Amino acid sequence: MGSIPRSGEDVRSVAVLGIGTMGSTIAWILARHGFDVVVTDRDTDSVTAGLARIEGRAKADPSQDGLSVLSVVAARITAAADIESAVSGADLVIEATSETRDVKEKVLRRASEALPQHAILATNTSSYPIDLLAGFLPASVRSRFVGIHFFNPADLVPGVEVIAHEGTAVRVLDTCMLLMRQIGKRPSLIRSSPGFVANRLQLALFREAVACVDEGVATSEEIDVIVSNTFGYRLPAFGPFQVADMAGLDVYVGIFEVLEHAFGARFAAPASLLEMVRAGQLGLKSGQGYSAYTPEAAADQIERRDAAYRAISWAMRDLELNRTA
Repeated sequence: MGSIPRSGEDVRSVAVLGIGTMGSTIAWILARHGFDVVVTDRDTDSVTAGLARIEGRAKADPSQDGLSVLSVVAARITAAADIESAVSGADLVIEATSETRDVKEKVLRRASEALPQHAILATNTSSYPIDLLAGFLPASVRSRFVGIHFFNPADLVPGVEVIAHEGTAVRVLDTCMLLMRQIGKRPSLIRSSPGFVANRLQLALFREAVACVDEGVATSEEIDVIVSNTFGYRLPAFGPFQVADMAGLDVYVGIFEVLEHAFGARFAAPASLLEMVRAGQLGLKSGQGYSAYTPEAAADQIERRDAAYRAISWAMRDLELNRTA
């Protein structure tokens, strides 16, 4: 068996299977960072449309002028007639087809049968557990199978979920994490689960937003304004655990109690949170919450928070000016 790439630098050729909305931006960002990319899709018309989509996305990239964009596309991106020829010389294969189980099963099976012995096989699925998809593959390929979940548009959104199933080799995970950093991403390594992390959180928020509309609490337009100007305002700088530590975990428990009384068990405070609060672990103000804080670290966190929120405020004002210009 060939040697699995040890680092992002060992990956030179990437095949992208499916060049729709996601695949086209994945192909472009890889080409922009110097990788040779082979693309394919279900038929000739789809390939032609996909290549045009890649070129359009590349031309919209403000970091490069039109001439250099065209030269990168021409030099780095080629089309293959089918899956087998696309993957034959690849170090990494990324499946980016429609979010349909039957389609993914068919494409992954075909790719695995033609995959070089050293190559990594990845899926860009946004919801299917990697454990489930791994079951479609021959045993010889499963250790080289991984999820690499980009977010739309893949060339702009920095986050990527790298998802392991039980049999994914550690070297494969290390390679994918390094490769994502090499192309300017901020990857997170997680375990296989339906919807992974980002979509579980995103859909939970959306479910409650729809409930607020259905109950007549607010319009969809009002909710969008509320989210982007309250807790959404914080999210570019701080995640939910950091925000909770700064707010006070005892405050969160109090809010949970009110919501549970009104809406039932779906808003019951998590047992682990209740245990922390009973133990006096209240977040920043007690020196221990989801993270530990010395007095100096707590002061630095508040200072960083205020600086971040001021910067976000200026960025949002600039965005509003550009919208109305």
